[in-house]
Amino acid sequence: MVRRALWIGLMLLLGCAAFAQKPEDVLLKADRDFSHDVQTKRLEGFLPWIAPGIVTFGSTNLKGLDEVRKTWKEAFDDADFQLSWEPAKAEMFPSGTMGYTTGRFTILDKAMAGPTVTKGTYLTVWQKQKDGSWKVLADGGSPDEPVWKE
Repeated sequence: MVRRALWIGLMLLLGCAAFAQKPEDVLLKADRDFSHDVQTKRLEGFLPWIAPGIVTFGSTNLKGLDEVRKTWKEAFDDADFQLSWEPAKAEMFPSGTMGYTTGRFTILDKAMAGPTVTKGTYLTVWQKQKDGSWKVLADGGSPDEPVWKE
């Protein structure tokens, strides 16, 4: 009887482990939810995901929420500006409080000279907040083809 109870307990534990979420899945979900919010709510979907101490790197280096808000507001004020991305990989740091995602982004900007599509690779560093949510601490990307400013 005891043996049977142990087997049942073991099977239940193994069954639960099969459904356990990997730490990386949490980051992938956060990144996909972030992308969805940006596509559907634009700036209002963007800002709640940003940590106060954010830094960005790439074509524009920004520090802090105020700089990020100002710069991205200008982009999102253009109704023709579209930003989307899809994470391909995530990795959690051993502490479980930070991690990163990387993937592909697409920017569609219908400027006066005609539509411009920029595709590239991005890296986002995530930090777990005291309330258990995840926010972007660092973010940047690189287009597939260099964009030269003359």
